[in-house]
Amino acid sequence: MAALGGGPADYTLHMPLLLLALACSAPGPKSNDTAGGDDTADEAAWLEEPEVCGTPAVSLVANGAGFVATTTHYTLHLDGFDAAEAENLATLAELATEGFAASFGAATAGPLEAFVAADQAGFQAQLAADGLGPVEGAGGYYEPSNGRAYLYRQPTAYYSRVLLLHELVHQWQDAVETNGGLPVWYVEGLAEALSRHHWDGTCLQLRVRPLLSWEDAGAAALAELDTVDVAAVLAGGDVSRPTAQELVRLLTSDPIFAEGFSAWRADVGAGASATDLDAFAATIAPLDEVADAYAAWVPLDQEPMTPVWLDWIPLGAASAYGASDVSSAARLKAGVDTFSMTTGAPTGGANVGTVYGYDPATGDIELAFVSADGSVSRFAVVAGSVAWDVLGSAPVSAPVSGGVVWSQSAGEGTTTVTVGDTQVELPRTLPAAGGLALYAGEAVFEDVDWE
Repeated sequence: MAALGGGPADYTLHMPLLLLALACSAPGPKSNDTAGGDDTADEAAWLEEPEVCGTPAVSLVANGAGFVATTTHYTLHLDGFDAAEAENLATLAELATEGFAASFGAATAGPLEAFVAADQAGFQAQLAADGLGPVEGAGGYYEPSNGRAYLYRQPTAYYSRVLLLHELVHQWQDAVETNGGLPVWYVEGLAEALSRHHWDGTCLQLRVRPLLSWEDAGAAALAELDTVDVAAVLAGGDVSRPTAQELVRLLTSDPIFAEGFSAWRADVGAGASATDLDAFAATIAPLDEVADAYAAWVPLDQEPMTPVWLDWIPLGAASAYGASDVSSAARLKAGVDTFSMTTGAPTGGANVGTVYGYDPATGDIELAFVSADGSVSRFAVVAGSVAWDVLGSAPVSAPVSGGVVWSQSAGEGTTTVTVGDTQVELPRTLPAAGGLALYAGEAVFEDVDWE
């Protein structure tokens, strides 16, 4: 099998110097999703990977530049991370082995080895130390001659985790399958699809459509949908990673194709040709049916939310984690009439809240926050002006404790938010929106729902 790279090395998260500059960033692509409830109905028949829960044993040893983490299946060399995130990465990798084994129908005894460098220079240095040439244009790389995976830390915590899983999928596949002549759509698509995950620190699910991410592969696949020749891709033609991911997601998620695709994978893993279109059609479905299904699938398989400012980690289909020293926000791609969520109670100077107004044409935004003393504030970046107003006339009656249950309903030029038992009517100058927001703190947002 050819050496495999993963993840765009040129992906850059442009951190802000000014809140105003961030607020004017380009809006993300629109989703066809219009309601959380509709998603549940649409996806009721989709096939998913099993959820894996547990706390596997991790041995973590400092080595000067970082840590060496050892689990049952892995030895991970982790530079540029603190001890907590190094242990997180090792836990994630070990939990993923059960999902990998289920996906491939085979396990590997291990231990497998991976190197995660602090930056691109460290990545290239490790490749050179192992007698390999430089790898350009990729954030990660799997080398079949020595069975090692290599990558470097990415601008977001979530994508660092995604990229690690991506390279470990390549490694696992090389260990359990016959890999000669596999087409890019299958090898890269499988690694991309399995690496997208929800993980809350205890339970992990692979091959998900994330609630939100900066990388948003589904949106990238949608942007190139009209140019994709599915038959040519299946025959081994050129394909982008987002399109490869969506093709694999279709074939593994849709019950119409999933059983045949599983049989095809078993045949290919045993040495059958992966580019024989007649065999593909006979085992899975006629090519025109797959092409038609793909064209219908991609517009629906879109992440419902998109980050606006700073780093967010999707934890589940309706939950996410955010942390920031300044303002951070994520929004639903589609406008909404109602929005609700639950968060932990803010402490100290922290504020948690929601996006309640957003203009995709300008990037203008309106946020509502609740603080530890129970007051509700409005933060807005509109037409180049920044305003933060504490709505002293309608504060929450007592400091918030035990958590915040938040709901909002859009009216004509206003949005009514309910925080606990208190209603506050907020002025709104932008189109109604829904989303997550925080200031000078961290929060887990759960039970996210909208219509």
